[in-house]
Amino acid sequence: MSKANVVLGLVAVLATAFALNPDEESFKKYIDTKMKNVGSTWFERKIVSNISTLVYKREDYKLFSVINVPENETNYLGIFGLWIPLPSSSRFSELKKDVEKDLKDAGKNIKNQYKSVEKDIKKKAEEIQDGLEKKGEEIQKAIKSE
Repeated sequence: MSKANVVLGLVAVLATAFALNPDEESFKKYIDTKMKNVGSTWFERKIVSNISTLVYKREDYKLFSVINVPENETNYLGIFGLWIPLPSSSRFSELKKDVEKDLKDAGKNIKNQYKSVEKDIKKKAEEIQDGLEKKGEEIQKAIKSE
């Protein structure tokens, strides 16, 4: 592959990115579509849609755009005519907290299950021991009676 072909391909990709850089109107349509799919009632969708469209900031980098929605600390990357939600550090923090809570809860559940199983094993061991003692007594009685 020659340098000219590589440069030509790169120019074609950049020109396509420039031509398909999504604008604010396409973001509004994207949010409206998302709300139609997510919200359960028209009223809920309209409220969320209005909130989302009131407060956001678009940064146009000509080849792509970034929209920041401070309300939910979300960024969206607009490239090649698409909007892609990007994870934020606060979302990672929330996810981390959720995972830690789930692990803690799972640990408590495992500990409780362990205690329950341990209790059942002790009970069963006592039953077996009692049974063996009775059998031993029966055998001793049988030996003495012979």
